[in-house]
Amino acid sequence: MRYTPLFVGSAALLAPFAASFAQSDDGAAVLEEVVVTAQKRAENLQSVPVAVSAATGEELQRQGVIDVMALQNIAPGVQVSSTALGQQISIRGITSTNSTEVGDPAVAFHADGVYQGRPRSSSGAFYDIDRIEVLRGPQGTLYGRNATAGSVNLISSKPKQDVFEASAGLETGNYDLFSATGMVNVPITSELAFRTAFKTYEHSGYTDNSPSKDANDDDSRAARAHLLWAPTESISVLLSGDYYDNSRIGAQSNPLPIAGDAYTFPIDNTAGNPHNDQKQHGGSLTFNWDVGPGTLTYIGAYRDDELISTGPSSTSAVPAAVTLRQNQQSHELRMGGETGALKWLGGAYYYDEGQSVDVAIPIGPSVLGFIQRPVKAESYAVFTQETYSITPELRLTGGLRYSKDKKSRLGGVYVDGIQISPNIAADEWNATNYRVALDWDVTDASLLYGSVTTGYKAGGYMDGVPPNTYGPEHLTAFEVGSKNRLADDRVQLNLSGYYYDYKDFQVTSLGLLFPDNPSSPVVSRTTNAKKAVSYGAEAELIFLVTQRDRVNASASWLHAKYDDLRLSSVDLFGNTDYSGNRLVGAPDYSATLGYEHTWVFSSAGSLAARGQMQYTAEQDFDYRNFALTRQGGYTTANANLVYTSADERWSLELWGRNLTDKTYLVSAAPDTNPANQNTGTGYLAVPRTYGARVAVHF
Repeated sequence: MRYTPLFVGSAALLAPFAASFAQSDDGAAVLEEVVVTAQKRAENLQSVPVAVSAATGEELQRQGVIDVMALQNIAPGVQVSSTALGQQISIRGITSTNSTEVGDPAVAFHADGVYQGRPRSSSGAFYDIDRIEVLRGPQGTLYGRNATAGSVNLISSKPKQDVFEASAGLETGNYDLFSATGMVNVPITSELAFRTAFKTYEHSGYTDNSPSKDANDDDSRAARAHLLWAPTESISVLLSGDYYDNSRIGAQSNPLPIAGDAYTFPIDNTAGNPHNDQKQHGGSLTFNWDVGPGTLTYIGAYRDDELISTGPSSTSAVPAAVTLRQNQQSHELRMGGETGALKWLGGAYYYDEGQSVDVAIPIGPSVLGFIQRPVKAESYAVFTQETYSITPELRLTGGLRYSKDKKSRLGGVYVDGIQISPNIAADEWNATNYRVALDWDVTDASLLYGSVTTGYKAGGYMDGVPPNTYGPEHLTAFEVGSKNRLADDRVQLNLSGYYYDYKDFQVTSLGLLFPDNPSSPVVSRTTNAKKAVSYGAEAELIFLVTQRDRVNASASWLHAKYDDLRLSSVDLFGNTDYSGNRLVGAPDYSATLGYEHTWVFSSAGSLAARGQMQYTAEQDFDYRNFALTRQGGYTTANANLVYTSADERWSLELWGRNLTDKTYLVSAAPDTNPANQNTGTGYLAVPRTYGARVAVHF
């Protein structure tokens, strides 16, 4: 069978890491090398002068990472909150406080190189994964405008040209959990290979709403397919498609403060059970061509997403109705290579997003409606980044990116079907971001780096008519770090320290549509906080104590405050100045500690036991820092036990998550109708779950 060097190189970096250790020339156990594409080229994780954490698909399985909410277990300084519109990722205290159609995330989420525009778009992607990379800090040059806090890159497993393989798994657990997964990899010809995978995932509600249907349930199906064509040694074409749907009661917020059992509250179903239906699909083409001096890469993609939510909630018996539709297309063309002492990369990017919004919300005896059609966003960018080896041990990196963004919306605010205000907006913004970094190989196993990087997030608009826009936010980040392999490659210790200077940080609050009219509808309003500061330090440790014992640990210290946050008008709570408050999703401390031991029984297979604890200090979920929306510090624990047959053809796993059954908030907000800082709503984390999984491999 013919192998194409271009794709074989990619397959090597995308292949599953079956073991957490390798062997040195003398047979001693050492930590395995991990290859990442954080800088859009294949590099050893330990040689990348960026704070990046990476976990393989097998490691994600062992740590119980089944969705985006668990990312905070694999990377320091990461927190994930949940809302009805999806998950919001916070890195080093930087997040978005607006998850509506006009808001942009501060952390970019990419699946196989394709940017996902809406927070809910990450749903259904966590299966048949090769690895996940979490880049911390602004990625303004290579990843663009919505990577001010960082980027999460999910890389699925790709077709292999040289082997037929298949796997299947079944999982069951409490809350009537049932999940099925499967994968088939088929080398069709010497030039053509195909891989497909699927996942179903369903469980009953975590929240008891007897005698009606329980809330916070799941009933999803997802499938993904890749077709690889490599007609020559220098060309590869990858066609990819995916589908996801989830039809369930879905996430329901709890009334705050919590009274009695947090996972028991009645939703008044006289108007019918609430229901949430999400469907999304997409396709992409990735083209690579080795043209000699470098490799030309094109990634083109289209995605479509629909969310329909109907029914009463925990705070209103009158049914609300929300229909959100989003489609996007993106195109990236880049070329990168290495010429002598210079590694170079340059390219162009285009993103186009269209949305429509239909919302009806009961407000007392009336119905408040928002109809927005169309909602448009366009982004253009050109970028370049080069690394020059001043000496074999000392390298200088410089990067630039020019971005231009356009946004517009047509629509209106309605009360009982009568328009009380049009929603019209159109504006554009641009920015030039840069990165300057110096890294030095202190020894063959130790890297020291320092960088200055900028980030940018486009401006936006609010309800009403012009002037109703707010400006972009800008971040300048200073970082120093060290990456080390110690004790004969059995210890990996990575350290980083950073200081962020944030200007015009976007903060979204709820205010009056007409500030001078106390009876006007409540709408979202965004203010640019003049200054916010975030600084801290992080550490990651992997210690291969013996060939059968492995310890992992991480820790984060963070100080993140609004130095100057003054709202443009008095908010619903009668305040304008929130300077000095803590940023949303920014605990002062967080840490993880995990231990794994493997017993090998020769011809009888092996047994691996793993336990991990996570600690998160007190954090605020609302910029006002009310006591109601503050979650105190908490500790959770996960564990699993996996038996693998001697021929590695099948395995049986027992697992448990949140073993202490800790009840804690993952997002919260005070009531605004009427405004009351002592009552509100919040979303809870998943309670204790446990189960078993059996898997077979062919």
